[in-house]
Amino acid sequence: MIRKVADYEFIDLGVAYPEYFTGLALAFTKFSKYAIGVGNTCAEALKDCLGIVSQMGYDADELSRRIRIDYGPMPDEPTLKDGSFHYVGLRWN
Repeated sequence: MIRKVADYEFIDLGVAYPEYFTGLALAFTKFSKYAIGVGNTCAEALKDCLGIVSQMGYDADELSRRIRIDYGPMPDEPTLKDGSFHYVGLRWN
C-alpha cells in the first residue's frame, strides 16, 4: 500500500562538497520523516530525493506534483564547482 504525504517541507540545501555537507535533521520540527537527495542540479537532486521517498513507501509522484505547484520548476542548470554536488531535502508527516 502506498502512503500519502500529509504535510511536507522542501528545502534547497544548495551546493556543497560531500565532506562539508551538514545534512538535515528533524529536531525542533513538526515532521517525523526526512530524505536527502543529491545531484548535479537542483532538479536531479529532487529526483533522487523523491526516489528515496518512494522506496520508503510514499506516493512520490503525487508529492512531486505538489512540490512543483508550491515551489515551481526546479533549476536544471549545473551550478557546481569541481567535486561539489547540489543537495535538497524533504521533511514530512
